[in-house]
Amino acid sequence: SGYARVARGFRGPTIQGRSAVFNSDFTTANSETILSWEAGFKSQLLDNTLRLNATAFTYKVEDIQLNGNDSNGNGVLFNADKAEAYGMEAEAQWKPIANLTLTAGLSLLHSEIKDKRVYAQVCMLNSVVVCTVQNPTITTSNGNVYAQIDGQPLPNAPEYNIDFTARYDIPLGNGGLLFAATDWNQQGYTNYVLYKTKEFYSDGNFEGGVKLGYSAPGGAYEVALFGRNITNEKNLKGVIENYMASVFNEPRIVGISVSAKLR
Repeated sequence: SGYARVARGFRGPTIQGRSAVFNSDFTTANSETILSWEAGFKSQLLDNTLRLNATAFTYKVEDIQLNGNDSNGNGVLFNADKAEAYGMEAEAQWKPIANLTLTAGLSLLHSEIKDKRVYAQVCMLNSVVVCTVQNPTITTSNGNVYAQIDGQPLPNAPEYNIDFTARYDIPLGNGGLLFAATDWNQQGYTNYVLYKTKEFYSDGNFEGGVKLGYSAPGGAYEVALFGRNITNEKNLKGVIENYMASVFNEPRIVGISVSAKLR
């Protein structure tokens, strides 16, 4: 089956509440509106052993609300003229043999801020720029440095995401089952701030996990041995730009999980 959708949304004015805690000036952003278009299909193939879904989309946000920082590291809200994006998402679930389930997903995204007039405060600590800014900049009379953000992708918007999972179940005579499962994900180029730097982005973040366990009849309880980030990747997940601080994923974790349904 196929489908198409057009939607228009609205977000009201917002205020930076953290300002009240850190005794800095309140900042606000005016309303934004979004117009989105989407079309796709959903399908069942190969005697219903394969489910394949895909969608393509595009949207435009007028007067988009953005969040930056001031020279003291406090959050600052402001509006840019607009942002535009387009992309696609696809997912598949396949059961090639009994008790084996495979899934895969792909998403692609291009996003872009469009406003040649708007500049964002860059990473400054004690009046010193502490990161390597690659956009055109201006310096105000009080020494603050701002970067042009026209043409930049939206923060925390990966260019692509790829994921894969597999699970094999072994039914038991008591109605329970043994299972083995794994999941993997890779994330494309992701910028974490409004401007381009040599430091505040990731490209190719990769992580996988495994799980071996027993599930009681009806899923009443589950006991499993699990491993997360089993290849012990060090992936950048976020930044605090003024302090050149990084937030990374958790290291390799191996453990035992126990869960139960309360009825």
